Amino acid sequence: MDTGARDKTKKKQKKIAKVEKFLKKCGGKNKPSSEDEKVRIKQMKELIQNRRNEFTNTRQTRLLIGTWNCAASKNFEESLDDWLPIPNDENAPDIVAVGFQETVKLNAKHVTLSNQKAKKQSKYWIDRVLSHLNHDDTSNDGPSSYVYLDDEYLVGVLLIIFVKSELQPHTGCVSADTVGVGGPTDTLGNKGGVSIRFQLYESTLCFICSHLEALQEEVKERNRDCK
Repeated sequence: MDTGARDKTKKKQKKIAKVEKFLKKCGGKNKPSSEDEKVRIKQMKELIQNRRNEFTNTRQTRLLIGTWNCAASKNFEESLDDWLPIPNDENAPDIVAVGFQETVKLNAKHVTLSNQKAKKQSKYWIDRVLSHLNHDDTSNDGPSSYVYLDDEYLVGVLLIIFVKSELQPHTGCVSADTVGVGGPTDTLGNKGGVSIRFQLYESTLCFICSHLEALQEEVKERNRDCK
């Protein structure tokens, strides 16, 4: 271990020791009452907040989020520039999250059966958007190229996350889930939502894409499904 690494380790150990000493002091010898516990928690929060600069680094992150009901369109050969503009400068987004609705027709076959068509359309949009983000350079080896992180779909609802290649090593704890709210049982996938959660450094991000009941008279049902 080099000298710089040892110094960082010692500083970290000192900070941990100070926090442990404070917690021990707050705890006291006797079992704290409910009110004492509230006071102790408040003191802990204040201490951490006042000293957050000692153990927290901040980083500005740019996001680009888009959503599109593609009405079961199989292919889209036109440019995506108007929808997902990617500048070639420092304003380029670090994370791109794109949500789709109706990637396939919402018929009984697609809703009730696990089918290859939905998977095929998901793969099409992953490749299509990734190629666009990298300005149609399929090598994906540039200093600021984008890479696929994760996707999740529910019948015709699809959510895809891309990140800059230099950020990929700092992402983790990726998880996804789906909830169907369609049909007479309120469980079918013709309506519903998908979500993807992941960590970037020590921060947690969660993106949701949903496709709920249409028309003005369905406001109550949409609000209920959101809950």
